[in-house]
Amino acid sequence: MFFSKDMLATLIIFVILLFSLIPSIPILSKSSILNYNREELLSLAIETYEWMMQFQVTPANYSWGWHLKCPEAWGGLAGYYTKKYRWAALYGAESSIQMYIASHDTGWFLELGVKLYKLTGNKTFLTASKLAAEWALRIQIGYSEWLNSFKNQYFLPIRVDNKVSWKLRPGIKFPKDVIGAYTEGMFVFSGKPPSFDEWGIGEDFAEPALWIAPEHVNPIVRGLLELYEVTGNTIYLTSALRAIDFLLRMTSDEGGVYTSYPPETYGIRMGDAAETAITLFKAYKILANKTYFKYGINICEFMLSKIRYQPPYGLPHLSTAGGEWRKDSLFTEDAASAIEAFLLAYNLTGDGRYLTAAENLSKFILSMQSTSFQYDWGIKDYAYDVKAVGGFFWACKPKYSKRWSYRIGYSIISYEFISTASSALIALLKLYKIDNREDLLKSIDLGFEWIMKMRFKSGNILFLPGLKVKSDPHGLYRSGYIPSLGRYYDEVEGTMCGNPEQGFCVAMSAAGPCYLFIELIRGI
Repeated sequence: MFFSKDMLATLIIFVILLFSLIPSIPILSKSSILNYNREELLSLAIETYEWMMQFQVTPANYSWGWHLKCPEAWGGLAGYYTKKYRWAALYGAESSIQMYIASHDTGWFLELGVKLYKLTGNKTFLTASKLAAEWALRIQIGYSEWLNSFKNQYFLPIRVDNKVSWKLRPGIKFPKDVIGAYTEGMFVFSGKPPSFDEWGIGEDFAEPALWIAPEHVNPIVRGLLELYEVTGNTIYLTSALRAIDFLLRMTSDEGGVYTSYPPETYGIRMGDAAETAITLFKAYKILANKTYFKYGINICEFMLSKIRYQPPYGLPHLSTAGGEWRKDSLFTEDAASAIEAFLLAYNLTGDGRYLTAAENLSKFILSMQSTSFQYDWGIKDYAYDVKAVGGFFWACKPKYSKRWSYRIGYSIISYEFISTASSALIALLKLYKIDNREDLLKSIDLGFEWIMKMRFKSGNILFLPGLKVKSDPHGLYRSGYIPSLGRYYDEVEGTMCGNPEQGFCVAMSAAGPCYLFIELIRGI
């Protein structure tokens, strides 16, 4: 085919004009993370942490927090609120005289405080972390006199419909296999049993929440290790190592990590396996203990054996905690934690299999992002819903033939949690620093924009039971969004923290973004 001189000149002019336009085409949106400098990201992280500090249970002489007359609860982080500002005591049940402190919430708070202290030099953050550490030591099985005080009597909280009731049991005794673990957390009552009253009247009463699980141990261990690195206080290190011994006992020979004690109750959970590997690698870097390295690598090998290299990729959840359907389902946060674990294994060993596995799992995470039609990846079911686009769906579960019991595909569970998005973006950020894939950066930017849309800017003063806080009635960040309903998670009655009137999580809605901002400060 031949071109005339006129046709060739026209073609050259067209190409020149096309290339001249390329610099003016924005690769990322106006809300791009690249438009946020270090100071702005640090300000967002501080805002998030200081908002959580309002909900830390503290002694009266502290300048922040909820000043309860309950020394056993000092340092813990209150969990979440439900209807009419009642404290959520049992996963969404309403109680005006009972409050719940979760170990993973307090562990995140502990670690984040140390990280922010290292970034800012602000000793208040370090003080908050130390107080959280004291709380954690109080609930460590086998080393706590406070836990021993419940050998003869324990008030067992019970959920009845959407209310909380209690019954007295003879006492609690922990088996030897859980020594070193931190309990699930703590229940705090307004007043002492059997009579209860309003917050701030009389002396409050606390007792341990009894579920023993790696998900509540891992965050505290990492927080204590971080605190030990900063302070050199061996009390924190000793406590962390005792808890790691429990984690090793919860690891199967093939490398899986059990959901809870006793192990046979729910089986192995992939997210716990990945999180435990991350903890062990952190401990190995500090102490050079080869046992931790070997266990961490064994866990990664276990995950490698389960990874799916065909669509929809991902890792099976394995555990039945929360329902049998979860066992073969694929969870975004499981994949995100596994990416972090694989990248740590890759950095420690140079074994390319771990990097390949992380790349493979990134395909699953991208496939779980809600995107509009201009993007080459993701789920388009809610492409015209601006509240949904950019978020990451919580999980997808298998679909089975009605006639035959074989899997015919997967269906998306239409929940977009802010914790899911935060963990997904952190994993993609860590991977992007190694391979610089453009789709990863675009996904990160889109997800970051979604998280910022979930943030409240109002500074209302809320008067809660015994506590005055600066917050929107729905918190600092929305807990999540349900595109199939077109409503936010905290607006839907029957969810963990919400109802049509009001309600919000504390750490479960704010800790994730705080971790993300700190990761972004390290640079892309």
